[in-house]
Amino acid sequence: MTTPERLDQIARHLADAWRSGRAWTVEQHDALTPEDSYAIQDRVARLLEWFPDGHPRAWKAGGNPTLTAAPLARVQASGTTWHLHGVGDIVAEAEISLRLARSPRDAQDVHACIGTMCASIEIVATRMKNGLKAPPAWKTADQQLHAGSVMGTEIPFAARDWKQQRGTLAINGEIKVSFEGTHPNGDPAYPLTWLVDHARARTGALRAGDAIMTGAWALVAANIGDLVEVEFENIGRVSVRLAG
Repeated sequence: MTTPERLDQIARHLADAWRSGRAWTVEQHDALTPEDSYAIQDRVARLLEWFPDGHPRAWKAGGNPTLTAAPLARVQASGTTWHLHGVGDIVAEAEISLRLARSPRDAQDVHACIGTMCASIEIVATRMKNGLKAPPAWKTADQQLHAGSVMGTEIPFAARDWKQQRGTLAINGEIKVSFEGTHPNGDPAYPLTWLVDHARARTGALRAGDAIMTGAWALVAANIGDLVEVEFENIGRVSVRLAG
């Protein structure tokens, strides 16, 4: 396990990159454990004062075969312009976000607590030079490469045959990906059972009103200036303009 002093050092570099927009050139990729990665996330959040009361109101969670998560500093509404500065490669992901209608008691209760869902876009970028090629544990430490989240209009959540769920991801009006049933876990609600215990261990229990982004159905490279649009059939649309 990495020393607390080294974890502090890594967190300071990442927090400085968030503030300045200048990518950090990592001289050595330590062999971080999962606990190290999440400890760095916690330190970065404290340094940047993202959660004054210690409780994030939004998360991203997903992955296959290993689930990972990161608390999100902010989420914006569809149609916004999201300003990015100093980042390298950018990836736009089509996702479904879920919002809790009540606070789950435990992992077995969490699915019954889902209130709404919506089409979402996650903007993926990194605070590290060549960070998209960094070891997985370092990506987790860097907020799982999260740079921005945009949510569309929410509708009541209803489980469905997710293997039949269709959608599109477009850049500047041109559909780049048409997808069907491509969620990495087969069900966007799947990560919540794991997340409820993870969140309790790190920041306190998930609460009513919390939003959770649940993994990419499709992704494409994007650039500053692009208009990114996502549509999930019978769920809704969402868009974001990327600006420098």
